[in-house]
Amino acid sequence: MTQKKIFSTIGWAYFWLATIALGISYILAFVLVTAAPRIYYLSLMNWVISLGPMYLIGMPVCARVMNSLPKMELFQKKITFGRWCSIFCICICVMYAGNIIGNVVTTMLGENTSLNMDFDLQNLMLTDNLLYVFLFSVLLAPVLEELFFRKILIDRAIVFGDKTAVLLSGLMFGLFHGNLYQAFYAFGVGCVLAYVYIRTGKIQYCISLHMAVNFFGGFLSTLILRNLDLSALLSENLYNADMLSGYMLGHLGALAAYGFYIICALVLGIIGLVKLLTSIRHLRFNPGEYSAPSQKMAGYLFKNVGMWMFFGVCIFEFVLSMI
Repeated sequence: MTQKKIFSTIGWAYFWLATIALGISYILAFVLVTAAPRIYYLSLMNWVISLGPMYLIGMPVCARVMNSLPKMELFQKKITFGRWCSIFCICICVMYAGNIIGNVVTTMLGENTSLNMDFDLQNLMLTDNLLYVFLFSVLLAPVLEELFFRKILIDRAIVFGDKTAVLLSGLMFGLFHGNLYQAFYAFGVGCVLAYVYIRTGKIQYCISLHMAVNFFGGFLSTLILRNLDLSALLSENLYNADMLSGYMLGHLGALAAYGFYIICALVLGIIGLVKLLTSIRHLRFNPGEYSAPSQKMAGYLFKNVGMWMFFGVCIFEFVLSMI
């Protein structure tokens, strides 16, 4: 099988994953809004409609297509808990750096265009049942996303060399999120987790790191922000000194928790930055069976129908999220 054929097959597999997830989700939403609006507006249904088609239909189809490609067994190596903690800090650093870039880009687009840059998933996490947020974002999503964007993908793409496999995993993972808010940090964290998988061969490390990142960066921050009652904080009444002092007294615990969370995030981010900078010179990228110069490899990656179809459906999702 040629290099272009392998890339094209990978592209088609993840195209079907994205298309099935997007298409069936919109069909289900339309049917329920029309026929059973009460069911549609149940909090659990938002998660089921958004993720059910992808998990139950899209991922099995994607796995079936990917199984047509030969896979390699990676060499397995254990890492210490201390090393795991260092990688977690690096993930936190990369996540916040990517989040800053995403916020800057979306803010600029929102100010200079008529595009809608509101982030629906972020709003959903702030208002939905915390049990569902924990179940889907901390437990379920990391397991399935790591299986498909690290193990299944890298086991087939490693023939192109470590560097290509890492960048491909990060790129496809970032684009698959379908919005600019998440694309940048998902790409960065995806690359880190891809390197971890290549060096250890153990997907459980990636899953546990992904769970920890989603818990700290998503669930825990959501829990604290809910208790802060930001709508009251931003209301005009709090411009009155008495109202503001009343708010502060009524939310001392939540404000203290938020302050402590910010300090922890800064400390972890700084540790992660230091660890990242000191680790860069130790990074090792082995060539693969189909290794080629960067320009030639880019041609294999981008000059095939399957990958263009995947990029196309991801761009379509980006557009949908902004209109």
